[in-house]
Amino acid sequence: MFQYPAAAAATTTTTFQYPAAAAPPPPPPLPPRGQGYSVLNIKHAIKKLSFHIVLQAAVAMVVVVAAAVLLLLLNFETFEETPYRGGHFYLRIDFTADYPFRPPKIWFQTKVFHPNIDKEGKICIDFLQDEWKPSYSIGYILMAICSLLLEPNLDNPISEEVADMCMNNPEEFRKIAEQWTAEYAS
Repeated sequence: MFQYPAAAAATTTTTFQYPAAAAPPPPPPLPPRGQGYSVLNIKHAIKKLSFHIVLQAAVAMVVVVAAAVLLLLLNFETFEETPYRGGHFYLRIDFTADYPFRPPKIWFQTKVFHPNIDKEGKICIDFLQDEWKPSYSIGYILMAICSLLLEPNLDNPISEEVADMCMNNPEEFRKIAEQWTAEYAS
C-alpha cells in the first residue's frame, strides 16, 4: 500500500528558478542617414530589371556608383525608327533619403536633343514631379524613360523650342537628334 513521506519532508520548501535566458542579440546597425530603404533594396531592384523584355534591349550596363546611386547605360541599338538608334546614353539615378516615398533624382549625363530633356539632362516626366507613387519600381521608371525617348510628350515639354520643331518640322528635329546622338552618344 502507498504511504506518504514523513511530515518533516513536507515542511521543507524549495524555490523554483527559471533558467537564465540568453541575452537577445543586439539590433542591427542603422544604415547611414539617407541610405535606409535604398541600400537594402537596390540590388534586388537591379535583379528585377532583367525580367523586363524592353529593358533587356535598352539597359546595357548598370553600375552602383555609391550606396544609393545608379549609373545606367541605355543602348538603343535594337530600336528601329528612332533618331537615338546606335546611341549609348548614360543615365544617373540618385535615390533620396525618403525613397520610395519621394521620387529618385534622375538625369541624363549624355546630351540628348529631346523636347522632354533639357540641356543639363533633367527629364520632364509628370510622375517624377507631381504624380509619384511609392509603388513605382526602377523598372517602371526606366520603361517610362525609354518610352519617352521613343515617343516624346509634346503636351508637357521642358523645351518649347524643341517641342515646336518636333511637332512642326519633324524632319529637322530628327536630323538634329541624330547629329547629337552621333556626336555625344557614340
